[in-house]
Amino acid sequence: MVRSRTLRLILSLSAIALLPVGRVWAQAVPAAKPAAAAPDGQPTMADLQSALEVKEYPTAVKLAAKLLALRGPAAAGLDRFAITMSKGYAQAGMKSQSTAIMTFKSAARETKDDHEIALSKWTAELFKTAGSTIYVSKTMNAAGQKPGPFDLLDPDQRKQAFGAMLDDQLALLDPKLKAATVSQRLPEIWPVLQQVIDLDKLDVIANTNDDKTSTLASSLLEHAQNLLVNELKSDWARVNDIDTFANVTNSVPTQMYINNTLVTQTVTKKNGLSDSNKLELKNIIDICQKIHDAAEAFMTLAKTDKGWSTILSDADRVASRASDVLNADYGTTTTTGTNLTTDTTNGLGGVTNQTPQFPGNDLSAQNTQPNTPPKRSNGPANTPGKTRTGVGQ
Repeated sequence: MVRSRTLRLILSLSAIALLPVGRVWAQAVPAAKPAAAAPDGQPTMADLQSALEVKEYPTAVKLAAKLLALRGPAAAGLDRFAITMSKGYAQAGMKSQSTAIMTFKSAARETKDDHEIALSKWTAELFKTAGSTIYVSKTMNAAGQKPGPFDLLDPDQRKQAFGAMLDDQLALLDPKLKAATVSQRLPEIWPVLQQVIDLDKLDVIANTNDDKTSTLASSLLEHAQNLLVNELKSDWARVNDIDTFANVTNSVPTQMYINNTLVTQTVTKKNGLSDSNKLELKNIIDICQKIHDAAEAFMTLAKTDKGWSTILSDADRVASRASDVLNADYGTTTTTGTNLTTDTTNGLGGVTNQTPQFPGNDLSAQNTQPNTPPKRSNGPANTPGKTRTGVGQ
């Protein structure tokens, strides 16, 4: 019995020895399972886009969160703006509208590109206006129909929705635009032009150009430019008026005895600036800064210079002039001179004050403070020096 067992063992070992080495290990060791992905494996932008395409929105949100959490070398080359916007689309797909809108707005902090900042703002506005992931136009097209509805989670339809929203916004702006074109008050025009500038960026998002808004704004821009030129001329003239009045001098002579010598002291005082003059100059400086900022924005919308650079430089010149007048020194000066010979009849010694009477030269207090110049009410005055498109030299 023992010999038979030993024989069987030898035969089995011999059979194994004749097998290929690979088959020996295959039988001796169980087949390894495929390696699972590491739980902290880094996702890619392609993974995020794929999740959006198949509408796996919760997965897309998680992938975006992981990508945005990366820092250092692991985050090199990541487009944080695109990732944040994708996260917003996924949140909208999960019906979390308010959260998606906040995410779209936050995307602006992930970029310095003006177009992307505008896209962040208007995407948030698009979903907010729609109130869901479907946008329905409120404006009839040329065929008398309302375009849409548009699925905002579809990139192509979302672009069409931007165009529909632009038309809706321009329809609301149209009466304000017409009123501003004939208005003579800049405060009524600036808000409308600012809205046009905002819509200009939406126009580019929707149509890849801003032809529509530029055409609508052309007449208003020309009207605004004329008003700005007149405003700067008027402000320049007003600053000159205030400066001239502030530097008017009033001399008050006083005679006195110093060591028995009659001398004359003359105190020369400038009018200086009243509180209302100071406030007016500060307002002019503030207005010039607003004109400068507006001209920069309007010049972009106008496509060509057309005198806007002149307005920019003139606004800076008027502001600088107003600042000089505001901060000038309007102090008093005193001069002393010997007037008469020694007086031996009155026995006065030391210093004795005496205010003489000068016939025909009333120097009473009420005549030493002229009224401040009235503010012009008949439009801008002629500016000194050469005539320019903007402010005079």
